Amino acid sequence: MFENVPSWANNYIGIDYSPMGRLPESGLDCYGLVYHIYRCEFDIMLPAYVGSYASPEEHEEIGRLIRAETSSDWISVQVPGLGDVALFDVHGEPAHTAVVVWPGIMLHIRRGAGSCLERYDTPTWKPRLVGFYRHPRRT
Repeated sequence: MFENVPSWANNYIGIDYSPMGRLPESGLDCYGLVYHIYRCEFDIMLPAYVGSYASPEEHEEIGRLIRAETSSDWISVQVPGLGDVALFDVHGEPAHTAVVVWPGIMLHIRRGAGSCLERYDTPTWKPRLVGFYRHPRRT
């Protein structure tokens, strides 16, 4: 179905969801997936934010952390490329992250589902898209 994605993306499909998870063997949350991919595939250590919020339902706190991160270091891009981070609104806050692996396709994870490839331009995701961001070391 998604035959053009980079082969490394297959290594991250089917990881279990775990609130505030940062290790794939024990599960990841959406930011944990971004954190792990950036560390393993791009050799970029992002802040882990472990202990920065008590639960994934704290959308306001997660949104505050994401706004601070994206406004200081990350570059907003109109046309995303491989490895850019897609940011989505959850309950009025920018609180869901995914990694772009091909035009129109993201790798992400959410509660109730393992990590998977999904289109970000669908009626489910497109209205919630806040933007795409590129790490300065990936420009």
